[in-house]
Order: sequence, then structure tokens, then C-alpha cells
Amino acid sequence: MPTSTRLNRLICERHALDSSQWFAWDVDQPYRRSCGDHPAAALRRFLETHVEGELQFELFCDRDLAGNGQNICQMRWLPPDLLLECTDCRATGKYIGLFACEVCQSCNGQGAIKILS
Repeated sequence: MPTSTRLNRLICERHALDSSQWFAWDVDQPYRRSCGDHPAAALRRFLETHVEGELQFELFCDRDLAGNGQNICQMRWLPPDLLLECTDCRATGKYIGLFACEVCQSCNGQGAIKILS
């Protein structure tokens, strides 16, 4: 019987509509939280504080990492890098068109985009 690997689920949301504070936490351990002045900062602080080593996870954020609109995405923490899996190539690094196969222009063939904070 095949086994499925459960992806860690992290949440990042704004403390209040009139606040500039963002909080990040693991769904399974909501009492362990970190904050920052925008989503990427809160997420990075959480990972640096509460995660040892590499981690692949699904992020649920009430805004995207720039602070606009709701976002659900696949990410990887490879200390010290925070990587967003490329949605254009589905993390393969290749764009497959009708007549050609090319390096993905969004991620430059890496399959992920480095998040700066």
C-alpha cells in the first residue's frame, strides 16, 4: 500500500485589519508563533525560530507574500533560503509549450523563486 507524506501546513495572517503585525504558525502547534511587519518577515522568523533543518510546507496566507490578496502555495525552507515553488512550470524548471520545451522564464529553470525579506 503506498504511503502519502503529509505536508506541514503553516498559516500566516494579519493580527487585525488596522495592524501592521503579521503572525505565522504551524497548524499542528498554534501556540508557537512568530510575528513580523509583513508576511515574509513573520514566516521567516517562525522558520528560523521553530524549525531545524529543511522543511517543505503548504502556506495558507490571508494575503500573498507582498501583502495583497489571499494565497495558498507550496514552499520550501532551505536555511537560510525561503523558496516559493514556481506555479508557471509546476516546480519542474521547464516550460512545455505546444511546439517547444524551454527553460521556465519565471524561475530561470530553478523550479522555485527565492523570497527576500
